[in-house]
Amino acid sequence: MQTFQHRQTLSAPGLRARLLQRADAPDSAATLMETYALPASTGGIGDALRERIVQGGDAASAPWRAGPRHLETFSEIDPAESHIDSA
Repeated sequence: MQTFQHRQTLSAPGLRARLLQRADAPDSAATLMETYALPASTGGIGDALRERIVQGGDAASAPWRAGPRHLETFSEIDPAESHIDSA
């Protein structure tokens, strides 16, 4: 998976990719989380790159993945428009 992520960062300048392992369940099968981010100034991750990450990640993890992958998409919060208390 790290090789796959490295290839993605080479093909998309500015892309940050991380691979994290769940820390609170050490005796069970590993739960991994991939994260990908592009600065908002670049327009973020567009549809084509998102699809490449989804399809390529599925293929890269297929040999060892026990369950399905899923996608969650987040965006930055604009403090001027946020109703979330920062205190």
